[in-house]
Amino acid sequence: VIESVECAFYRSLGCAPLTFLDSVWLVVITGLTIGFGDVTASTVGGRAVTVVGGLLGTLLTAVTIALTTEYLQLSRSESKVVTFLAKHRQRQRLQVAAADLLQAAWRWRVAARVAAAASGRRDQRADANAADG
Repeated sequence: VIESVECAFYRSLGCAPLTFLDSVWLVVITGLTIGFGDVTASTVGGRAVTVVGGLLGTLLTAVTIALTTEYLQLSRSESKVVTFLAKHRQRQRLQVAAADLLQAAWRWRVAARVAAAASGRRDQRADANAADG
């Protein structure tokens, strides 16, 4: 389209026709707002078509992003389920931590009783040895 506009109105340019791939390249790079500048329009009409293509590309990119974001966004009920599962996982972790704490406290208590009993036996043996001695 750009080449047709330029060559139709400005014969003095000595138009060298763009290849199909160059035309596609210009449309894609302009539409995605990258704009490398290796293929450019040199007339007012060609530039106008390029600007319109760039604006349409920007609009299509914005619409695509908006639709994709809306599609990927969780619904209210899905958000509630995700929140419920996160709270449930947290409760499970808390229960496991509480069980670990109770087990450690019980083991410490048992170890303290065993140590106290062993200490009491040593004292009794020491008293018995002193009485025999």
